[in-house]
Amino acid sequence: MGEPHDERDTPVLPDRERGAPRAQKPMPRWRTALFPKVAGLLAGLMRIYWASLRVHVHGEEEHLEPLLARGERFIPCVWHQRQIMGVAYLRSLRSRGVVPGALVSPSKDGELGARLLDKLGVTGIRGSGRRSGALAMRDMYVAIKEANLSPLIAPDGSTGPPHEFKPGAIMLARLSGSPVVPISFACSIGVKLRTWDRLLVPLPFSRIAIEVGEPIELEPIMAMSESPETVARMGDALTAVEDAGLNVLWVSDPMHGNTIKTENGFKTRPFERVRDEIMAFFEVHEQMGTHPGGVHLEMTGKNVTECTGGTATVTEGDLELRYETECDPRLNASQALELAFLMAKELGEMRARRGVPPSPP
Repeated sequence: MGEPHDERDTPVLPDRERGAPRAQKPMPRWRTALFPKVAGLLAGLMRIYWASLRVHVHGEEEHLEPLLARGERFIPCVWHQRQIMGVAYLRSLRSRGVVPGALVSPSKDGELGARLLDKLGVTGIRGSGRRSGALAMRDMYVAIKEANLSPLIAPDGSTGPPHEFKPGAIMLARLSGSPVVPISFACSIGVKLRTWDRLLVPLPFSRIAIEVGEPIELEPIMAMSESPETVARMGDALTAVEDAGLNVLWVSDPMHGNTIKTENGFKTRPFERVRDEIMAFFEVHEQMGTHPGGVHLEMTGKNVTECTGGTATVTEGDLELRYETECDPRLNASQALELAFLMAKELGEMRARRGVPPSPP
């Protein structure tokens, strides 16, 4: 796993594609000058370290070989505790046509990590679960679609709790249509650091067993499943306004019309109803040749449980866990992000059908 690499071969996402916010203060000049040199030195040491390990891979031929033979991208998943060998293994697949990527902190210190990955032939995507998580998800989606990237995901996130699977990897897989490939490893001699994840570091010359699991194919998120009656009713309303010669800004409010009360007394909004109404809104305007002017949503960046459904699969029984609203139920961060991706995807396809060039990122 210590083959040489020319970092010029690494796909680099433009800054506007990475999108992760930088620290407010500019990086000191000494760091700007020092980081490339330090990254190059660390990359050389990492290659020597990886080359010293005696690695045996299990499950690759059975589970990964079909994907590699077809040249398909995939989403490798490894617990945060075992990322060191996850990066090493993914990097070793470059010769098989895999374009490896990994998430890097958007902080100033994360710049060193991004440069190190670049030297190792791994595309760094700036972002984290706590800061700029939505932007990082967007960048990974764009990189999968446009650069054929296979981004390494730690499903327990950057802050844990350790070994608790969060919905980010599932959402990314369903949006991109790429399978999730679980990966783990064990070592004969290693140390666990005193970090929140107890990061496992194999000692040089130790024996490593990497296990590649069976790819998990997830059902893609469907654009919509609206009723024909709803579409027809909205079309009639558009026609009436057009006949009256009115200049109207059309805005959809899918939240208030889809509020229900559960048997256990919680006011909630099913995510699927909100999604379907928005997609019906887009479809009707496309059929009528008019312009969807806006969408009203109520959301929060917190991991609340106020609206049911979505990739995170919030059930009615989950509502009592983190129901924090003082008024109306809100989409949580995962649901809002999922909806944003779906709207962007649908609007992009509408533009393409009209022959309009895609909007710049």
